[in-house]
Amino acid sequence: MPKQETVTYDRIKGVKQIPLEELYTSGHRTCQGCESAMVMRDFIKAAGPRTVVTGSTGCMYVANTSYMTTPWIVPWMHTQLGAGGSSAVGMAAGLRALMRKHKIAPEQINVISFCGDLGGGDMGLSGISGALQTDYDLLIVLYDNESAANTDIQATGMTTYGAQTTFTPPGKKHRIMQRRWKKNVAGMLAVGHPTCRYVATACATFPPLDFLNKVRKALAVGGPTFIHSFDPCPKGWDYHPRYSHELGPPRPPPAAPRGTRTRRAVTLSRAHRTKGWGGAARHPWGWTRAQDGIG
Repeated sequence: MPKQETVTYDRIKGVKQIPLEELYTSGHRTCQGCESAMVMRDFIKAAGPRTVVTGSTGCMYVANTSYMTTPWIVPWMHTQLGAGGSSAVGMAAGLRALMRKHKIAPEQINVISFCGDLGGGDMGLSGISGALQTDYDLLIVLYDNESAANTDIQATGMTTYGAQTTFTPPGKKHRIMQRRWKKNVAGMLAVGHPTCRYVATACATFPPLDFLNKVRKALAVGGPTFIHSFDPCPKGWDYHPRYSHELGPPRPPPAAPRGTRTRRAVTLSRAHRTKGWGGAARHPWGWTRAQDGIG
């Protein structure tokens, strides 16, 4: 078996240790309850000010640029829809060349590229594959809201089976139009790219510090790294924005002893049990945790 490497990094052990400096500030135009905005805010908090960011076309590009303004405090660059991986390689290669020629001081400058599920899991997948086969220090963050939400909720390769999108509307003849299963991008990249130093999946809001520490670990490892974040989307998933932070995938319950039969319980907060939402076993957006497989 290959020897397991121990990575030493500045781990955030509590909420009070999260950096207070806001490098992704107010003024963006994301939808109310947007989890992808939390991904942006969290990864740059974890990375710190000595970071350059590149982002491909998608929700987080359109929402972050308006009339020559941006919420990014650090340097950032927009790139084309399928160019998230190649732009990260270009930035990392440029920094290495400038340090080699002594035009800038040799120091760790983080290179982070973000892309949506269409720009990363579909159109930009080849560019990301190429980036993960290099030896440059870079991190690619794929924020996955399971649709092309920027252009009014079209299906992508990351859309789940049975989802209703503008490309897959249900009808009288076919109640389910989305018959493709979700693409396992993180697993595919981990298996097919031995030069990739670190691959992780995460959610910006659950557990609270998990995503922040995975970003710091990826940057500390060095070399090409990849994080796939799962981002609930109020607009595309049709739920009230106040519940975005509750839709992160929780840890599975402990397994029951063999030979015993257990009844699956559904526990909801007091807000979910308000009159008119169908009882304690039903979410306000219409399905139960047991039905969705996340309870």
